[in-house]
Formats: sequence, structure tokens, C-alpha cells
Amino acid sequence: MAQKIRNAHGCLRSFSLTANVVARLYGAFLLFFWELIMSRKSQAKHSIFVANSRTGGARITKTQSKLIGDRFVEWCFKNNYFFNSITDATQEMLAAYMQYLKMQGISVATQHNCLSSIRRAMKSLNCDPNVKGITAKELGLAPRSRVGTKMPIPDNLFEEVIKRACELSEPGFVIALKLQRLLGLRGLESMMVVSSLEKFALEANQVIKGGVSISDGTKGGRQRVTMIIQNKAPETLQTILEALLFMRRHNGFLIEGGKSGLKSAISKYHRLAKQVGLVGQYAPHSLRYAFCKDMLIELHDLGYNRKEATSLVANYLGHGDSRGRYVSMVYGKTVVHTLQIEKRKSRLDRAIMNIDQQIATHLTKQPKT
Repeated sequence: MAQKIRNAHGCLRSFSLTANVVARLYGAFLLFFWELIMSRKSQAKHSIFVANSRTGGARITKTQSKLIGDRFVEWCFKNNYFFNSITDATQEMLAAYMQYLKMQGISVATQHNCLSSIRRAMKSLNCDPNVKGITAKELGLAPRSRVGTKMPIPDNLFEEVIKRACELSEPGFVIALKLQRLLGLRGLESMMVVSSLEKFALEANQVIKGGVSISDGTKGGRQRVTMIIQNKAPETLQTILEALLFMRRHNGFLIEGGKSGLKSAISKYHRLAKQVGLVGQYAPHSLRYAFCKDMLIELHDLGYNRKEATSLVANYLGHGDSRGRYVSMVYGKTVVHTLQIEKRKSRLDRAIMNIDQQIATHLTKQPKT
């Protein structure tokens, strides 16, 4: 009996080893077949697709990263640089490609963005680009400026833009521009803001002093809270009412393209923006710059110092409170130098004074026994 059991165990082990060998052979066959049917260029592009699927970030960012990678692969194979995966890219390839972009008149910032996208793809596939010398410094890229190219749109110019937009008979576009200016929304957010505006209206009694949640159209779907500029509160609420009334008549949309779908609406938005003169330093993003400038001034008048104000506005814009320095350099560059830099002792004094006032207020409200 014991011999039969040992024989059975031996058969099972033999079967297990055979199954393992068969599975490995099958995997090797599939890999060989995959490489056989795919060209090297297809394999390189597929590696970029895999790399993008492993990275996080907004959908539009991932789409752009894949487009950058595919363009790089196309250029490499056209110029006799062949490889099977983005991890096989060399410093020589990237240096030649960056030189090509420079000769095409591509800006330094865009060159850095392309390099950053390729480096990120390599890292996601467990390849360290630094070891290969694929860095901006090693490739000889000029330093990029982090100062934004846009400026806060002046109020008189914004009024002219709104007048031109009205002449185009596009009331939804007019409302979208106003929402961007008054709430600091991105263009896509202003087109997908219907649910947020409903929340605005349902909580109108809290809107003036409280924060309002924005989620649709944000980068990566990350929810954020924006605030209303106090001296523009009546205008903001009136614009929200106009938006809700318009969207009720147009199936919840402010802008509708020639075809159904968001892509067509976005194309129409950019086309209309150019027609009304929102280009260059006063492109649509300049509306967010203007919101930032007004909010920084308002927070400063309320007693916030420079660091506090820029951190809060960074949150309102959807960048996160750790991006206060970035907001200072880009969005608030025209006004941030006027904000107070508070010393630590002054901040402590102000905190003590505030808590003393709160204690005194609560003591006076206590009922007498």
C-alpha cells in the first residue's frame, strides 16, 4: 500500500514538472509569435503604450505623453535609429532628436516637456534614464523659464472680449468666459460645470462665505474647492443664474460643437476664443491669471501674508497648497511683490490676538447664572 502511494506521488510530481515545462514552452512560443508578427516600430510604440498605462495622471496628460512618444519613435525609425522598446533609446538618439526639435523652432519649454515625457516612460518600465545620460544637462538643453507667458487680462480688455463674443451670437461661450474669469476655472471645467453650478445654486446661502466644490473637467478628476471673490459676488451669482438658465434650454451644455461629443465642443471653444482676440499673452488661460490676481489682493486685504495667500490661491486653482511658489512666479507675478512678508514673531502676535478675541467673544455670550 505504501509503495502504491509513493508511486502515485511520483506520478503527480512528474505531471507537475511536465505541466510547468509545457507552460514555459507555450509562453516562449507566444513571445516568439508576438515578435514575429509585430514590426520593430510597432513594438517600440507598444512599449510606450504599456509605459503610459503604468503611470498616473490625467487622461489628457497620458494621451499627450503617448503622442510625444509615438512622434519620437517615428522620427527615430525615419532617421535609421532602430530599437524594440523605449528603454533601448540612447543618449545619441535623444540628443539628435532634441537638435531636430530645436531646428524646427520648437520652444525650449516644449523640448523639456518632450524629454520629460520620454524619461517618465523609461522609468515606468524600470529603466533609469540618468544612468544612460538622458538628462537635460547631458543633452545640452538650454535652461527653461518657469515664468508663465500669460498675463492677467485687464478688465477693459475683458469687457471688449465679451462684447465681441456677444456679436458672434454665442451666449454660452460668453457665460463660459465669465465663469473662467470669476471662478478661476479652466476652459474644460467651464464647459463641464453644470453639476457644480447646481451645487452652487442649491447652497447659494453658503456660497458667499464658504467654498464650492469643482470636480467635472478637472485634471485627473481631482476635486478642488474654489472661492468667490467677495467684491464680485453679485456678478458671480448672476452669471451662475444665467448659466443654469442657458443649460436648461440646451441639455446641460454651454457650448455645443458641430458634432456630438466633448471634442467638437472644445474645438469650437478654441476657435471662438481666437475670433474674439484671446490669443498670445491674453489667451483664455489669462482669465485664471486675473482671478488669481484679484484673489491674492483680497486675501492680503483680509490680513493674510504672502505665503498664506499664495498657498490658498494655489488650492483654489487646483495646483495644491504646496505650489504656492509656483503661483507666485506664474499666476501672481504682477501683484505678489506687493503682498506683505510676515515675520514669524508678527504671525505669533497675530495668532495670540485672534485667540484672545475669540475667548472674549465666547465669554460675553455665556448666559448669566
